[in-house]
Amino acid sequence: MKWMAHISLMMILIFLSLCLRVHQSSAEIYKYQDENGVWHITDAPADVPEGVELKETGYGRSYRNPQGYDIQKKLSKSFPPKNAIEQARNATVSIKSKGGDGSGFFVTEDCYILTNKHVVENARMYRIHLIDGTELIIYGAHVSTKHDLALLKLEGFKCPFITPLDARQLADGTQVYAIGSPLGLINSVTSGICSGRRKFGNTYYIQTNAQISPGNSGGPLITEDGLVVGINTRKIVHKTAEGLGFAIPINTAFDEFNMSLGQRY
Repeated sequence: MKWMAHISLMMILIFLSLCLRVHQSSAEIYKYQDENGVWHITDAPADVPEGVELKETGYGRSYRNPQGYDIQKKLSKSFPPKNAIEQARNATVSIKSKGGDGSGFFVTEDCYILTNKHVVENARMYRIHLIDGTELIIYGAHVSTKHDLALLKLEGFKCPFITPLDARQLADGTQVYAIGSPLGLINSVTSGICSGRRKFGNTYYIQTNAQISPGNSGGPLITEDGLVVGINTRKIVHKTAEGLGFAIPINTAFDEFNMSLGQRY
């Protein structure tokens, strides 16, 4: 009879163990950031603020808000812009992927991001960092076959964005600013002038002496009014000259991805 009791006890223990495993496998760990920028981790859905939906990914957990989480409002509160340059800075992001590190910027309120193809190629997942350190995850990108350009889409948010200016209106000698994350220094700003236009291969570029360093690729080249005229793409370094920076005109990017310069998003 003892052996039957032992078997019964073992069966009960196995049953309880299986129940515990099922419960553990179905449990969720939620991560979200509050209005003060503080991250919270909880396994109780009731603790998550109303309207915030958390998403399981293959690279960890990120949160998204299908009802339009307002990044513009959040950043305006934590990093209130004092001028048009800082307003454009808030709409610039750092991008990290297996393809490398670089920059990008929002061009629409529904969170389309322009960047360089060489920043995102050879990868399928991208970590987007806002100026306040918030990390968001994007899967997939639309890359150009003709130019060093890519278009990403952040779903479920409302974003700050930079209004485009027809680059053909840009006169030589116009003051311009490059925003990006050189050497990991997120959303740094350098200044220079429009030094002319040059053609390499099948693409025309805006030449500038605004400093462009590794990590600036994909960031915006803007005017003092905070309007974007180009996408910082490359620089040429020569032993007898300082590095010369080049940006793809914003017209080229909008034409490539069938977007309208005259449209206000």
